[in-house]
Amino acid sequence: MEADSIERAVPDLSLLISTQPPIRAIAGFASPMLEDFLRGPAADGHVQIDAHHAEIVSEDGQRLEGWITVASDGASAPTIQMQSALLASAVSICQGPETLLGLVDDTTPVRVQSPLQDAMTCLVMPMRP
Repeated sequence: MEADSIERAVPDLSLLISTQPPIRAIAGFASPMLEDFLRGPAADGHVQIDAHHAEIVSEDGQRLEGWITVASDGASAPTIQMQSALLASAVSICQGPETLLGLVDDTTPVRVQSPLQDAMTCLVMPMRP
């Protein structure tokens, strides 16, 4: 018995990434510390990325400090709520000492990248406000 082949459209991921709105802020964190934080104190819920204060805050108030670079067009640094497990999965595949989170707003995917892997970008959807 032979099954009919199914035509599946493969999304153009480079087009998907290139059509995202410009990043308003980049939050940077030490990769091992970020992964430990997301899999430890923040593992069972959500975290809030507070770009204004350059930190990630867990539901129970624990904080991980990083650094922030804000776009020069006067845009304010966003605050974005994310599921810890989704963000932890994206962070876990980033190689190198730092993980960068490209932030736009609370409705646009966060771009998770490593400076050492310029061809790899993970898009992680934030939680609805």
